[in-house]
Amino acid sequence: MDDQVHSEAAPATADGGVELVKVRVLPDGRVDRRNAAAALNRRPKTLAEWQSKGFGPRPFLVGGRVFYKWAEVQAFARGEAA
Repeated sequence: MDDQVHSEAAPATADGGVELVKVRVLPDGRVDRRNAAAALNRRPKTLAEWQSKGFGPRPFLVGGRVFYKWAEVQAFARGEAA
């Protein structure tokens, strides 16, 4: 499998530093909820709550699993409309 692993700068930490997290991006540009949450410095449960409120990057289902488009996760992290 040709998954890509990206190091993404998560939002600043409480002490003003930046934490790098590894995010697994599938060849078609999607990430699962766990990896999307890691990139946004949130818990997967938070993204599930956002989904129910229509907030955050738009999720979609593949085989019963929740995924996000990596480009939309990155745009949301930059503060762009999702």
